[in-house]
Amino acid sequence: MEKKFKKMKDYLEVTLTDEQPIKLPVDKDVVQIGKFDMTQIQQIDLEKVPVLIDFVQEQIDNATAQLDMVNKKLASKELKDIEGIDQELVKACQDKINKGTKIFKQKMLALNDHIAKVSNKKQLLEQKEYITKQIEPMQKELDDMKKAMA
Repeated sequence: MEKKFKKMKDYLEVTLTDEQPIKLPVDKDVVQIGKFDMTQIQQIDLEKVPVLIDFVQEQIDNATAQLDMVNKKLASKELKDIEGIDQELVKACQDKINKGTKIFKQKMLALNDHIAKVSNKKQLLEQKEYITKQIEPMQKELDDMKKAMA
């Protein structure tokens, strides 16, 4: 989706353009036969633009705070210590722990904790990637909006 901002006499014009494929079922496949563009034009009252700018800035600030929190967790000593552990090895160990005797399970609690940290690290890395991808377009939108209002 593309957004363009243009200051008019009484409002900020926001043009949203989105391109989507046109697909049809052909035999047992789905074939793309073309595309269509949707354009939406929004009109934001000039006196309400600061409310929109503040809202977008708040979203960026919240996402940045989340990203900082994820980065701190990833930088923690306990997660730094687990680098390089192969996911297949972790799964194999977890399977063996679940099949073992009660005494074996008790002795493997530390390893199980370690496995949980590996899983946590993977989730944090995915969360970091998602948040980072969200911040960039919001920041561009904010910059474009401020530029249009200047």
